[in-house]
Amino acid sequence: MLRAFLVKQMNGFSYDELAFHLADSSTYRSFCRFGIDEKPPTKSRLQKNIKRVGADTWAAINRKLMLFAAANGVEAGRKVRTDCTVVESNIHAPTDSSLLWDGVRVLVRLQGEAVEDFGPKSSPSIGEKLKEFLAAKPASYSEDEEPRRAEKEQMSVPQEEFIQEKPHPSKSKEK
Repeated sequence: MLRAFLVKQMNGFSYDELAFHLADSSTYRSFCRFGIDEKPPTKSRLQKNIKRVGADTWAAINRKLMLFAAANGVEAGRKVRTDCTVVESNIHAPTDSSLLWDGVRVLVRLQGEAVEDFGPKSSPSIGEKLKEFLAAKPASYSEDEEPRRAEKEQMSVPQEEFIQEKPHPSKSKEK
């Protein structure tokens, strides 16, 4: 797979183009050590296997290349160059629901960290509180709320008592 990666990088191929050229070119197939009778790898297989190569492996390859280049006088290795090439990835475009879910997930994580750092150690978890809330039945008034409801009904004043006709200020002044 490292040889296939070199072909991809040297020619600026996408994974689709790399799969095509590996299937089409006998030179690329022999360089990458794919047999003439073997089926060439697909785009997804190439992408998956090339992404499996870890950062430590790439660092070791770069070190070996630099040592070889320095020994042969090709490169001194004093400058660092970076490549900011945009590559294809297999991520999905964000949707409203996935963004909402990510927000909820982060808020729950942050709240958990805040409780661990600042909150009381014996408080019930959010999950326990949510379970209690969902388990609570929206029943009618409980026994201790019944007297309060009766008091409220006694204290209520009919609307007619509030609506009184007051004379208009300009009509109340007689000359």
